[in-house]
Amino acid sequence: MEKQSVKILCALILAIYATCVAGKTCESPILTVPVPFCPKNEKADDNCWDNCKYRFGPAATAYCRAPVGPYKDPLCWCRFPC
Repeated sequence: MEKQSVKILCALILAIYATCVAGKTCESPILTVPVPFCPKNEKADDNCWDNCKYRFGPAATAYCRAPVGPYKDPLCWCRFPC
């Protein structure tokens, strides 16, 4: 299970870099411990927004995205200038 988790995290990191587009906008999930999950079927909450702004600066925006890897709940993702 641990090896699979490492592979998933590596794939996720590569996906993060691949999401950089010509407009210089990047996206990244917040994978801190504890992982800030989004409320079910809701927009990003204050915890998600605070995490994004803390990690990626005041221009960062927060949103919820479908679960990935071993996670069963939607994850908090951030969009920010890169």
